[in-house]
Amino acid sequence: MEREKRWGREASYVAAFAIVLACAGCAGDRGKFVGTWSLDLGRAAELAPAFSLTWTFSEDGTGRMTTTQSVNDTGPQTVSVDFEWKLEDDKLIVSMSDAGMVTTHTYEFDEDGALLLRMGGQPPMRYLRVR
Repeated sequence: MEREKRWGREASYVAAFAIVLACAGCAGDRGKFVGTWSLDLGRAAELAPAFSLTWTFSEDGTGRMTTTQSVNDTGPQTVSVDFEWKLEDDKLIVSMSDAGMVTTHTYEFDEDGALLLRMGGQPPMRYLRVR
């Protein structure tokens, strides 16, 4: 009987430790997002020098997406949309209430530390940390 109690206590410690490790993993990824990320246009930047897309993720789960592009000869036009974000089941969930949109992205960080975001079956978009 004493042995069963001891085993039960040890199993609960192991379970608690596993939960702490799982939560630490989530918090680790969450911390990786915080900051500003700019779309890596690669060679396309030469073709579209007046286009940029950035995501800024804040620690409090809010953020701002900003896009700038030149339309005709009117000069650069900038549009910013505030959003809320969270990580859930290894996915990035972005809610843009002003635009009435909720988007779900799979994500990963490549060997260079770039953020790769993918929606549905689309190819990933690569973002580089700005700050």
